Amino acid sequence: MSSYTIKVDGDAVSSSLDQLKSDLEEFEEVLLDLVQTSLLAKDHLKGKSYSKLFESVDHLVEQQREILVFQQIVHEEIENYISEMESAEQGCESNFDV
Repeated sequence: MSSYTIKVDGDAVSSSLDQLKSDLEEFEEVLLDLVQTSLLAKDHLKGKSYSKLFESVDHLVEQQREILVFQQIVHEEIENYISEMESAEQGCESNFDV
């Protein structure tokens, strides 16, 4: 009879999650800077061709914002999953025999 243990090693993914969080925060800052720069440019550049340019920029910024929000949710869900699995493992006192 074989014995198998399923174990979540939260420490192994912790550094990756920390790096992901840091990268997401940096991306958010860059995205906010882009929005601010775009707003300043809109104040100075007028005309039909600039309007089309800013529509494109606004569309791309919105896409990036949606990606950022999605990645932040994924990050949070992974952290919650690891926490739940570690708690469940602490509640188990024996391994299952297969």
